[in-house]
Amino acid sequence: MKALVTLGVLLLLVSGCSHLRPVHDGVATIEFERQEDNGLVNIVPCTLVLSDHQTITLGGGERASLSVSAGSFHITAFSIDPYSPHFDERAWRSPRTTFQLASGETLRVFVEPASSGSTYNGGWTIRAANKPAAGQRRSSLLVRFERCWPGVPERDR
Repeated sequence: MKALVTLGVLLLLVSGCSHLRPVHDGVATIEFERQEDNGLVNIVPCTLVLSDHQTITLGGGERASLSVSAGSFHITAFSIDPYSPHFDERAWRSPRTTFQLASGETLRVFVEPASSGSTYNGGWTIRAANKPAAGQRRSSLLVRFERCWPGVPERDR
């Protein structure tokens, strides 16, 4: 009788859980990378905040990855201004960057200090290596090279 009751409870548990989906369904991955920077900026930690309130802090040359729910989300980066005597955790900021991810997709994100040429101008840049930000389109350029020889008629070029 005890075996029959145990078997019945086990069957109820198994049948009750049969509608559950795998753990990874609806999950995407974001891989963050911050290249090494020049001088003082390299040691300044940059904090990234996702719209689901996950945070991650990267120094120069560091990488990290997070799992997120598939769908639309945004990322914002901030840090202190390493050249200012005043301490403000959010002195350097990035614009909010929005991405759209499908289940099982991996997004590679680069985080870089904003600059003009070789001069850091404050702030952070967030860009995806393998996908445009939401609302942006990928553009491509097709270049056709032709040989142009002086004295050769166009039909023979």
